Amino acid sequence: MSERLAILAEHEHTDASVREMCRRNGIHPSQFRRWREQRDRIASIGTRRVSIHSGRTPSFAEFDEELLRYVLGRRENRAIVTVRNLTNFLYRTVPSERHKSFKNRLYEK
Repeated sequence: MSERLAILAEHEHTDASVREMCRRNGIHPSQFRRWREQRDRIASIGTRRVSIHSGRTPSFAEFDEELLRYVLGRRENRAIVTVRNLTNFLYRTVPSERHKSFKNRLYEK
């Protein structure tokens, strides 16, 4: 969240256009505009890990942070993230009694 606020603040203090700012930070202009519209809500969230949308609640909330670190680590190393990677990672992480419910959720359409 602080990265978003930093990008918004940087834009306010420079003469750069939205397009130029987005190109510099690797985001789409529509994403930047959405962040700008949601600025107050983003700022109020601070460092808490809360969603700013009203999507479905996670089935495996207790593994969210580990999964996020795994995905970000793979992306940082420029490795692709596939369903197979996620499945293998979570089978190593999730207790065996939850494997069946995890597998059913992962492959839901």
